[in-house]
Order: sequence, then C-alpha cells, then structure tokens
Amino acid sequence: MLVMKSVLLRNPMLYRFVGFVLLPLSIIAFYIFFAYFLAPLSNNGVGEDDKALILKTGAVIIKDEAGITHISAKTDADVFFATGYAHAQDRMWQLEMQKRFANGSLAQVLGPSLLNNDTWARVFGFYRLAENTFSQLSPQAQTALTQYAAGVNAWISEKHPLPVEYIATGSTPTQWSALDSLAWMNVFAFNLSGNLEAEIQFLLASASLSPDQLTTFFNAKAVNPSISEPLTEVFDANSVESLHALNTLSGAAMNGKPGSNAWVISGKHSLSSLPVLSNDPHLRIQVPSVWYAIKQSGNTLNSQGMSLVGLPIVVFGSNGSIAWGGTNMMADTQDLFLSTPNLHKSLNEGFLNMDIKTRVEEVSIASEFPESLNPQYKNVKLAIRLVDGRPIINQTRAESLSSLAVLDWPPYELPNTTFEAFLNINYASDFSEFDQAASGIVAPVLNLVYADSSDNIAMIGAGRIPIRSKEKGMLPQVRKAPLFGKRKYIPHQQLPRVVNPESGIIVNANNQNHNTDYPFYISDFFAGPARANRIEELLRRKDKFSVEQNNEIYYDEKDLSVVHLLPILIETGQNNGDIYLTALKQWDGTASKQSFHASIYYNLLRHLKEALFDDEIKQIYYQSAHHNSMLRLKDRVTNEQLAELLSSNSQWCDNTNTSSVESCSDIIEKASNESVKELKKWFGTDKIEKWLWGEIQSEVYEHILFSEVKIMNMLSNISNPVGGSVNTVNVSSGYFDSDMGYVKDFGAGFRQTIVFSPDAAAHYFTISSGQSGHLLSPNYSDLHSEFDMGRFRQFKQLDKIKKNSE
Repeated sequence: MLVMKSVLLRNPMLYRFVGFVLLPLSIIAFYIFFAYFLAPLSNNGVGEDDKALILKTGAVIIKDEAGITHISAKTDADVFFATGYAHAQDRMWQLEMQKRFANGSLAQVLGPSLLNNDTWARVFGFYRLAENTFSQLSPQAQTALTQYAAGVNAWISEKHPLPVEYIATGSTPTQWSALDSLAWMNVFAFNLSGNLEAEIQFLLASASLSPDQLTTFFNAKAVNPSISEPLTEVFDANSVESLHALNTLSGAAMNGKPGSNAWVISGKHSLSSLPVLSNDPHLRIQVPSVWYAIKQSGNTLNSQGMSLVGLPIVVFGSNGSIAWGGTNMMADTQDLFLSTPNLHKSLNEGFLNMDIKTRVEEVSIASEFPESLNPQYKNVKLAIRLVDGRPIINQTRAESLSSLAVLDWPPYELPNTTFEAFLNINYASDFSEFDQAASGIVAPVLNLVYADSSDNIAMIGAGRIPIRSKEKGMLPQVRKAPLFGKRKYIPHQQLPRVVNPESGIIVNANNQNHNTDYPFYISDFFAGPARANRIEELLRRKDKFSVEQNNEIYYDEKDLSVVHLLPILIETGQNNGDIYLTALKQWDGTASKQSFHASIYYNLLRHLKEALFDDEIKQIYYQSAHHNSMLRLKDRVTNEQLAELLSSNSQWCDNTNTSSVESCSDIIEKASNESVKELKKWFGTDKIEKWLWGEIQSEVYEHILFSEVKIMNMLSNISNPVGGSVNTVNVSSGYFDSDMGYVKDFGAGFRQTIVFSPDAAAHYFTISSGQSGHLLSPNYSDLHSEFDMGRFRQFKQLDKIKKNSE
C-alpha cells in the first residue's frame, strides 16, 4: 500500500551501498548481530516460557513463540499504552513510514523521488482531517489514542537498537502522536473508498473514445450521450496532465481492489450449535502486514483479533460476547466536480461565489546518498487550495488557477469518527450495542458481519454514502462554480442489512449487497458474484460444519466466472481445430497450482483483452506520459461482459490498425495463437500438461524499503508459487510481468474464524507474514507457511498473565 518500492533503484549510490556494503557486513557480523541486536529486538524482555514484560504502568506484555502479543492491565488506558509499546517494539519502521506517508514527509527521509507522494498526501489532507476530527471525539477515544502514542514514544525513549532500515536511510524514529493514528486511519479509509480513479479515467478516456465505447467500461446509464465534446476539450491540458499523474499514483497506491470474503453461519449449521463467523479482508500484500494479532484485557476491555498497526484497538475480532468482521462495500463516496473556463465568462467571476482558502505547506527533501557528493534540496512550497474544505486536486505548488477539479468525500464535511465507532464495538455486548456503535462509522463504508453467543447473526452496512442518483455519482460532474452545501446521506438504518435470515447463512465477497428495488444508489463497481456464490455453494453442501471444514473454504480455488467464456472458447477451438482451446472442455474452473488448464485460460484471457481493446486504448496511452491508468481500463471489463462482446460480434473485435475487418472469431484465434506461443516460450515445451499455473503465478510480499534491491530482496521479500484468480475465494489478484509472469500483489493479510459454543468462544486465526517487522527476527515471516497451508492458531488464556499484573 505504500509507494516506495523503487526508492533505492532511483538512487544508485544508495542502492550500491545497501547491496555491496551494508548487506555483506551484515552477513559477516551475523552472529554478533543476532546476539546483541536481534535477540533484544525480538524479545525485548519477553522471554521463552511465557516470561512477561512488565511496563512501568503495571501492564503485562507476553508473547508466545510466534510473537503473538497478549496484554493484560488494570485499566483499559494501560492496555492502550502497552499496545503502542508492543507495536513500536515489533513494527517501528512500519510506524515511521505510515506516519510519513499520511503527513506527507517521506521525501524528508527517502529523497526527491517521493515528493509526488508527499504532495498528494497533503492535497488529500489526511493529517488535516485528523486535526479536524480529534476534538470531536469522546474523552474515552481521545484517551485511547493519547495512551497509545505514549506507549510508542516510551519504547523510542528507551533507546533500543533500531531496525536496519533506519541505518540504511540514516534516519531516527520520530515521536508518535494521536493525530498520526487518525491520519493513518484516513489513509486506510481513502484506500477503500471509491470511485475517484474511475471518474478520472472517464474524464481522460472521453478524449478519445465515443460514448458507445465508454459504455463498455462504465455503466451505460451514467454515460451522457449528449456530451458534444470530450470533457478534456473544456478542461485545460495542464489540468488533464495533472489528473493523469494523480491517477497513476491512485492506481498504484491508493486504489483498493475487490477481494475480501466474509460469511456467518448460525447454530443450525455449526457442530457447536452456535454461530461461526469467518473473515479474510484483502489489501495490497506486503511484509510486514498492516495487521497485527493481539489479545487485550483491561478492567472492562476484553478483545482479541487483528489490530491495524498505528491504532490501539482490535479492528476485526471478538470480545467473548460478540464477534465481528467486514468487507469493503465498494460504495461510491468520492465525487469529482469540474469547473472550466468555457462554462462562464471568466474564472475570476466564478470564484467570487466560492470560498477558496489557500494553505501553504513546505516539504523538506533529503539529499541523495552520499550527501557530501549530491546537492542540497530547498524546501518545496505547496499551495493547498480548498473549496468549502474540499481540495482542488489538480492545482499544487505555484501553478496559476485555470480550471478546477474539486474532490468531495464525506470526511471533508463530517468528522471521521470511524475510530471511535470501532472502539465502541470492542465494548459491545449484543447486537443493539454493536449496531449503535457501527452507526458512528463515516469512512470507509463497510459490510460488517456479526455473530453472538445468543445465536444471532447479521450483516449491516456502515458508513456515510451521499444520496444521489447513479448518473450523478459515477462520473465527473461539471459545474459553473462547485458550491457545496450540507449533503444528505443514506441513514444508517436504511443501509443494506440482513439479520437472522431463515437460511442461517450470510455471505459477502464485495458483491452487490441489495436487491434491484433498493431505493438508493450505492455503487456501480461491486465485485462480481463468483466468489460469494462459490462460498454459499460450499456452505450448502453440508448440514453441519466443523471448524476444520469451515476453514477449508478460505482456500477454495474454483472460479465460477469461467462459465461465461468457456463455451465460446471451446466452440471456437472446435471450429478452428485449436487443440489448446478444445482442451479447456475438460476443465471445471479449478485454478490450482497444478492446473495446466488454468495457465491456458488466464493467459488467453489477458491476450483477448489486449486484442480487443489495446488498439483503441493506446490512442490515449501515447498521448500522455502518465498512461498506465488508461491501460487499466480493460480491467473493468468482466468475463460476462467479454462473453457478451464476443458472442455478439462486437465492433471491438475489429482491429482499427488494419485495413481488413476482423470478426470476433478471428480475434479469439489470434489471441490463442499469441498466448500459446508465449506459454511455449515460458515453459520451454509443447507439452501442455507441463504448463502448470503455479509455475507462472507467484505471490510477492514486498518489503517496504528493500523490495527491489537485489540480494536484499531475497532476505526481505516473501515469494511463493500460488494458485487462484481474482474470482476465486482464495484470491490471487495482481499484474503480469514479462519476466516474472503473473504476480499476486493483492490478497488476504489474515484469516480468522470465531466459533461460539456453550462454554466459550474459540478464536482461530492465521496471518500472512509474521508479527515482527525486523528482517532477521525469527518472527519476521515464520507464520507465512502456516498461512499458506491453512494452519490456524488460537490466542492463549490470560489468567496467569493477570496474576502477574495484580
């Protein structure tokens, strides 16, 4: 999620220093490093056999052999202090990067290549929003945040040996504050909100594509055929280019892809006769993960589950009485408003009706390594312009105002009290209290799944969604002067919800969560139904599920979406004598690592989209230096849409770069030939049974700093062959690289299952990397193999820990 993977490659001297000086010295001094540096970092007073670290507050931190953290204290405030201390102990560099990403100060440590990131973080205003929110929180929420910050800073003040990343960058930890936690939550919320990228894509694509072509990528009802000229013709070139640059950053760093799974079954389907809740949220994968497993016990707090590094609470988990999880609702909550010179006599005249405020901020930039041989950079001044609190996102630094693109998002109008809502959820004891707590969520908009010890199950929508029509929510809106009054939002109780359904089964996988007669517009970018349908299909195969049988569902790799395209491909193969296409007749859609059918199908799918769309899309591609966002347009086309285009002999099938008119059958044949040629070259054999999917698709968990530094990335990254696809329950979503093949960079960061029983709730979990962010810690990546194999752990009981703290 953090965009800094190529920092060292852009800085050759630092690259060489790390690869040829720092690394060899580290290897030579390994045993000394382990004895005097690693051991203190990995344990920090918490030894083997459950020896506890007792903080000055009296709070007790204990870690098991995997570094799973258990905290007990006399007060909840002390628990939050200890949580901050534990996060700093294991993830200090990650905290540093998250803080700097949110407040726009990465360039101060990592140099000029991060200036654009800092610029957009300040324009979006993650820290500015935190400043506006803190005073609106309750004293309890403020205390939780300030105590957490005090715990982080307590660890810093104790002068422990620093993670190696600080040594590599010549930096030191900075003090954490309550605002840093809120700012990071704003980053997280922005990442999961929609649909800024789609609106910018539409604006840019309208320059070259007709309204009919645009309907392939955007909902037909939302594309206004009355637009007589592309929006880019009434929006000046500099502003368009600025939005290109923003969209490149947005797509690479801020944009969330669909992928989370959640399901709940009532006691009628569980061997325990009480509910089971299952959840595996998906984000961009990285090491260490953004998640941190923790158990917290105070005077009233009793939660366990997954915390977000940077926040003092369990975000998804259980507290003995209830369990909760969530998926991204994929709601459209971001709106782009355009004001252009051609719409009124002069911009100055239009500005008279707008309350534009300018906030000047300075960004410090570190010199490249070594500093003595490189120039010192002057601070860069940014002019952050706001209209009624909303940022003008196409104007930064010293450019003059010409045309405006103003971003609206609920937190620009409402205090983002989402942190307080999740804090209150931790204390909820029944559905009524849970529902009331969830009503405080502003962003991101989520589907929250719920279960309790009284055999209640539910899924409720939570968050603020503006009330507007699909036509006014999906695409950029042109206004003479973008004035903003108080917006209306869908009331919490009227968001989609289901409580105790007769079936005893609730499933969501980012798919549409309401019927067609639902009165409000939520989104046009829901995930397809394939994953949700597959989960429900598996849940209906048995009357009762054990924990083990339930957890097998997370790892299912059957892709139901292939039913749309397979008949067309197989028929074309039979007509053309294509043995590779006809081979798909024997495939049931299971995309396992051992499947050669999966290699044929998914590689062909990529070539099909390129053959259909690239001749038109690359007209836009070559018009700008920031073209990747346009190439991502074809990712919006679903397999069902693709099947419709091919079966209807769509005009997309004709290659505009040739004089002849190609049919869709021609395009399938061409794409198949290109795909097979590529697979033969990749595998070095004509034998299709050797074309295993797991040999051309791998998962890559990238380290925040060292991911692209040769040799260092072998120590810092986690990479393994994987199966699955974007439409399987075990999601594999990513990109194609000509050298690496298919790279999964998006997936589950954890999986957890909470099982209620007459005695007590059992909490099972597995996490994708390890608890520690320290490169050579035994807990850096030790849990990844368990995660891949489907092995789950449980939190320990805190009885003996509590005795130590009394």
